[in-house]
Amino acid sequence: MIELSLKLIPLLVLVIMGFIAGRFLGFTRELIAPLLIYLLAPITVFKGVLEAKLDASLLSLPFLYIAICSLICGISWLISKYIFKSPARNILAYTAGNSNSGYFGFPAAIAILGHDSFPRAVMISFGFVIYESTLGFYISARGHHTVRESLGKLLRLPAIYVFVLGLIFNFLNIKLDGPAFEFFSWVKGSFSVLGMMIIGIALAQIEKFKIDWRFTGFAFFMKFLVWPVVTGAVIWIDTQLGLNFLTPDIQQSMWLVSVLPMAANTVAFASLLKAEPEKCAVAVLLSTLLGLLLLPLFAQWIL
Repeated sequence: MIELSLKLIPLLVLVIMGFIAGRFLGFTRELIAPLLIYLLAPITVFKGVLEAKLDASLLSLPFLYIAICSLICGISWLISKYIFKSPARNILAYTAGNSNSGYFGFPAAIAILGHDSFPRAVMISFGFVIYESTLGFYISARGHHTVRESLGKLLRLPAIYVFVLGLIFNFLNIKLDGPAFEFFSWVKGSFSVLGMMIIGIALAQIEKFKIDWRFTGFAFFMKFLVWPVVTGAVIWIDTQLGLNFLTPDIQQSMWLVSVLPMAANTVAFASLLKAEPEKCAVAVLLSTLLGLLLLPLFAQWIL
């Protein structure tokens, strides 16, 4: 367990580096967030789809997770109406349905389940990307924008378009490899690094570190309790109906995803939409720290 924890420590180091960059080098979340959302994320998504070895079971995982993410987002939206007002309610619903499946999930999956789990992690992550680029972004944007403005912002997000383009290239067996396309790997590394650093950058912009216990507690309730319960229910239904669609390997990946920290993109979207970015940064940081503790313990149960 100690060895596994050490493998996850570099993610925390990136958060610390982001804090240093924000506090002493003048980096801001407003500068980094659009770079992540509009440039680095689409290229990373395209590379992942293009290189995935697609089959029927893998292709269905994004759609399964679109449904799960949307369901949990809806649960949060319904419950939080009695506790929060917009934009807090909106960003909480968005982040409830999301997870740090890319920046944190990819290295965690490899560390816990091995390199063979990476295709499953990639395809599950695409489900999160589609949710994030559709319902997730829409419901978060509605905190400050009209329906028309929110839909306009949604249609300007490129991730959904490059996902489709990557599928087309993959099915047509069009390969973009060789020295001329090494930049795909560079961008992927930059995406992971900046995605974790933006948490620290956002924290550096907070004049006074303060935990909003109601905000953070609700986010943790959705992330670390509702997510495992819903995941367990999906696996139970598959078993009881005798579908056997969710193989043991897929179930392991699903259980791992159910306890991933809050999405780092929560800070990026909250910054872009001016929806409680400071509270989100603190909650994401604390959930990342909790994830570093929970994942090694959880790994002993799912393996």
